[in-house]
Amino acid sequence: MREAALQTGCRLIEELLNKVAQCEGGQGRRKGERRYWRTKWVKTLLGELQLQRSCLHDRQGSRVPMDEALGIEGTGYSPGVLRLSCRAGARAAFEEASQDLQVYAGVQVSGREIQRIVNRMGPQIGAWMDAREVEEVRGPIPVMYVSYDGTGVPMAARELRGRKGKNGEAKTREVKVGCVFTQQTVDEKGHPIRDEHSTTYVASFEAAETFVARVRREAIRRRMSQATQVVVIGDGAAWIWTQAAVCFPGCVEILDIYHAYEHLTGLFRLLFPKAETDDRRLKRWRRRMEKGKIAGILCEAQACLPRSGHRRTEARKEIEYFRTHQQRMQYAKFQQQGLFIGSGVVEAGCKSLIGARLKQSGMFWTVTGAQHVLNTRCCLSSHAFDAFWDHRQPAFLTLQAYDHAA
Repeated sequence: MREAALQTGCRLIEELLNKVAQCEGGQGRRKGERRYWRTKWVKTLLGELQLQRSCLHDRQGSRVPMDEALGIEGTGYSPGVLRLSCRAGARAAFEEASQDLQVYAGVQVSGREIQRIVNRMGPQIGAWMDAREVEEVRGPIPVMYVSYDGTGVPMAARELRGRKGKNGEAKTREVKVGCVFTQQTVDEKGHPIRDEHSTTYVASFEAAETFVARVRREAIRRRMSQATQVVVIGDGAAWIWTQAAVCFPGCVEILDIYHAYEHLTGLFRLLFPKAETDDRRLKRWRRRMEKGKIAGILCEAQACLPRSGHRRTEARKEIEYFRTHQQRMQYAKFQQQGLFIGSGVVEAGCKSLIGARLKQSGMFWTVTGAQHVLNTRCCLSSHAFDAFWDHRQPAFLTLQAYDHAA
């Protein structure tokens, strides 16, 4: 019954569109253009249909107004199939996406074709995301958070030529992920509550300064100028804070507390290699750090430095880490202000946006191919995917042509 209904709908749409094409065949024709008719098969969500379209040709080239109006120029798929294929290809491996489309929608699109569709639509999605206007006023913004980080993506060999990794030849290239979200209130215990559906993402392989400038543009689009307070949360990577000073001057800078815990434990093990991780001294240091009393920890650690050797060198690096970020570790003060002190949102973004799709077993990407997928995944995770397709979908039936066809 379902297949019969779809076939009937497909024939009705085919008849209507061909009538519209006959009515609009000569409209918009430029002087000197020759007109001829061509047949095209188009795969839609209802099935395949055959269109008779008017093609116009002159010295400048050929064009097919009907294809442009329907959004099918250069492709044999309807906007509906393109939309589902793009979504499926962004969420799962291309072959898996092909199987999902077949099971869920009864549409047969090969994995290779889905890859081509994602590569076709990815640049358009990225350009549209960049060109969006500032959000409409939706009330005050007490706190806006900006967070960004980097993670590695496995790359094809040609993308790694001449690049060095941590232990010799590079296996991955770093992709940077940034997110912007807002906070209106706290719960009954004073813990901050992230506004629902307020998180938007950007991701790219750009250099740090270019990427953080992109994050800034997204924050501006999200009405950063109207935020009472802007907070940047990140780990200890130098580029994060260098660019924060440039792109978000005057912001509140917070070092992710979980990275601070890791460095504190690392420092403790260097100073006291035979001690257990539940040692009273370590617990006391953690409580001090949570209260923002970093100076006391540094004094005690400095006094316990080994006289020489590798442990002394590494311990001094950790001590310098805490000195550098001391003002970003005032966790008690930040919590009193009702602010987040962890970078869990962007960390989750690295896992969900990047890891879940681009770091599966056996995957090796080109920068261009990975970026196309990332554009689509960021659009989906930013709750903008439907808006993109609404923007792209033209109103192809003029009232006059529809009346003639009816």
